[in-house]
Amino acid sequence: MRGDELLDMLGGIDAELVKAADRERKKRKRRYGWFAAAACLCVALAILLRSALPKNAPVPGPVNKAYALEVAEYPEAPNLVEYFSKQDALWQDHSEGRIDYETLVQRLAELDVEYANALSEAQTYEKRIRPMRGAGKGLEAFFTDSAAEVLNGAGEENRVYSPLNTYLALAMLAELTDGESRAQILSLLGQDSIDALRTRANRIWNANYRDDGFSKCIPAGSVWLNESYPLKEAPLKTLAESYYSSSFQGEMGSRDYLKCMRGWLSEATGGMLDEQAGDLTMEPNDALLLLTTLFYEAAWGEEFLAENNEQGVFHAPGGDVPAEYMFRSEYGFYYYGERFSAVEKILVDSSRMWFILPDEGVGMDELLSDEEYRKFVRITMQPDVFWEKSRNVTINLRLPKFDVSSGMDLADTLRALGVTDCFDPERADFTPLSGQTLWVGSVQHDARLTVDEQGVRAAAYTGISLKAEAEPPEEEVDFTLDRPFLFLLVSADDVPLYTGVVNQPQ
Repeated sequence: MRGDELLDMLGGIDAELVKAADRERKKRKRRYGWFAAAACLCVALAILLRSALPKNAPVPGPVNKAYALEVAEYPEAPNLVEYFSKQDALWQDHSEGRIDYETLVQRLAELDVEYANALSEAQTYEKRIRPMRGAGKGLEAFFTDSAAEVLNGAGEENRVYSPLNTYLALAMLAELTDGESRAQILSLLGQDSIDALRTRANRIWNANYRDDGFSKCIPAGSVWLNESYPLKEAPLKTLAESYYSSSFQGEMGSRDYLKCMRGWLSEATGGMLDEQAGDLTMEPNDALLLLTTLFYEAAWGEEFLAENNEQGVFHAPGGDVPAEYMFRSEYGFYYYGERFSAVEKILVDSSRMWFILPDEGVGMDELLSDEEYRKFVRITMQPDVFWEKSRNVTINLRLPKFDVSSGMDLADTLRALGVTDCFDPERADFTPLSGQTLWVGSVQHDARLTVDEQGVRAAAYTGISLKAEAEPPEEEVDFTLDRPFLFLLVSADDVPLYTGVVNQPQ
């Protein structure tokens, strides 16, 4: 039952309702996907609280060496799995004679009231922030164009990209910019003002956040500041309030600060990108590192059975390779175009994973630029809009288990999409953040996605580093030759005797 149904039950539960629930309980495993999808809509909209620690207050956990300026606190949503487990335990106690029928009815009613109370705040928030459905409407062009730009030219390599993660990173970057630098980002993201972008990004964040025991979809953000550079606090407060982004301050380039950042990243991505996190660095002259993550985990609505798996061959661009195929036969929509076909697989949180197969002889880059395919992709992002070339059929899906990951610098991609000024030290405008010259040095994007019998697990991060002009030397300087260096030996007669480069001291 949904959260609003639970609230309607507060007046009491009669015996007939309990008997009906007993019959339904026996079928619950098949209904979990639908139930979770309905209740998750309320749960995902729980009020997001923020807490600010005093400046230089040490942060517990993986960032204990950094110092927090702002810390985002995520909602504690009612746990659907825990609710069902408690309900099952009560029925088990009754069937084994530990509690009588009247006690069962009473405790089931108490459990429903407990859960309804947990939902009430989320429902109040839902009424204030609705409508959330379709929060991403109007962003189809960005999602489609950026994905095509990133995936094009993959050749024989796997490539994974998160449009949502990149969107939130660029929205946060826009908050730090002004002038033409901001205008270019707004244009790419389809908004005419920073206020409109801020509102849209906040709605998208809330519409996608989910952590209820059945599934997870957790966007996260952080800003890692260089303590040596004076930066304005106003945009950092905006990032905390509208994007639930935490801010930290430390010695940029130090081993401890880098370790703290990677610890935060590991926790935010469920440990899936620990290896890729080595691509993120902090240079001493970096003014800040803006970091966004997206972690996703959900089971299939109808899982694959491992006993149905079969060994086969996957025809990769470089030659045939062995693969383990999962198999499931189910009734659903088959989508087809002139150069491709597609099926969808529903997950327990009502997310959909599309599997799109180019026709024989159609290259991947060729399909990515195909207008009919791009129309199909845009339609998949619009609620209640259906692809006209589809029909209901029994689909015998053979899907290889896979674990794919990739890493790339999105700087060239963003330039190709019209965001250029923020990469140019002469044109970049970061005056909302600082009065000194700042520019974007890199936009590192790493992502990984795994598919198996149970479901889908994925993680992505986008790291945007802001470079700054070198500061004049302080009165006291530490000069450590701990990386390659040159030497020059000059005689008393000012004649150079030896010169060279040291790459290894021994």
